[in-house]
Amino acid sequence: MYSLFTQARGVAACRAGSWLSAYWACLTLGRLLFGWIAGRTPVAGWLRPCIVGMAAGAGLIAFGGGVASGLGLALLGLCCGPIYPSLIATTRGRVGDAHAANAVGFQVAAAALGQSLLPALLGLLAARLGLEVVGPALLALALALFGTHERLARSGTG
Repeated sequence: MYSLFTQARGVAACRAGSWLSAYWACLTLGRLLFGWIAGRTPVAGWLRPCIVGMAAGAGLIAFGGGVASGLGLALLGLCCGPIYPSLIATTRGRVGDAHAANAVGFQVAAAALGQSLLPALLGLLAARLGLEVVGPALLALALALFGTHERLARSGTG
């Protein structure tokens, strides 16, 4: 994101750094806030809005200019924060006691694979097509997550 903002969009280094700091601060805030909320409300009630918020944040990064991109990055962090830990925490309810440990292992492995491969693939895509491809790619990934969540929710496993 720093490269996108500074190299492709001409954002000052200090401002781009502040926007990235806001992302990490909002991601942390999202985990803390929703960790507190999770004990009081069902995950299913706020998981969908978080995924929609991720897509909205990615859309602001992709198509917004100036401050809108920074706000999109902060929104992306806030909405991303609770998703992974919430899905891990609710695995037992989706797959049952007998399969929970294995399912969590697969989730952790998939997350590690994703955090390794997706940035590398986005980097290759950006090297070939330019840094501006990062925003639309984030939006496409958020929409793919939304579609996957909706399909699983309709099947009763989400």
